[in-house]
Amino acid sequence: GNGTAVLFAESNMGTSSVPISVLGTTIGNSLPPTALALGVRSSLSVEVPISDSVSFTGGGGVSLRTDGLISGAATAKISGSF
Repeated sequence: GNGTAVLFAESNMGTSSVPISVLGTTIGNSLPPTALALGVRSSLSVEVPISDSVSFTGGGGVSLRTDGLISGAATAKISGSF
């Protein structure tokens, strides 16, 4: 598997709200903070061969920021070569 860890600094210069959606349906809005936020982002991925021509890749990541925001994501992929 592969893993990464990254430190970052982020600042939002805008003031507009950002829609929050799940599966294409908007469930609310978020007003991003305008102050500087520091954080750490980490991810892990694994590739597993299923056969000679098919493999599965899966992974996930998480981000933690000093302003209290936490985010995460997961991925899964089956690929083949014929």
